Amino acid sequence: LKTWAFSSGSTERVQVSVKSAGRPIEASVEIWQTPSYTPTKFTVECEDGSDNIVHSIIELPVGHPVTVAVYNTEGQEFPMEVSVAEGGVESALTAFQGLRPHYIEGGKAVKSYNFGHG
Repeated sequence: LKTWAFSSGSTERVQVSVKSAGRPIEASVEIWQTPSYTPTKFTVECEDGSDNIVHSIIELPVGHPVTVAVYNTEGQEFPMEVSVAEGGVESALTAFQGLRPHYIEGGKAVKSYNFGHG
């Protein structure tokens, strides 16, 4: 477990990067915010953390202190490197303006996207 605190309440977004030296990654990333301390969680999983480095930009609620927690759920035999930094690219909502979102429903529905070289 490693935590990063952003206590000023003025941080709008953080960037989280997770990688390993070619080993599998299984991690839980949690965002804890006041006043309720109800976490927002997501899971990171990949087979090769050097080929598949995970970068995430997370929008935060302005005006409230926030803590980012990252847990290695894979175990000590599969260490990983995690970086959390304040800032990042422009607002995610601004970056997606004009794009039509896809609605993905349960029932094992899958929507795939290709990035970069295909």
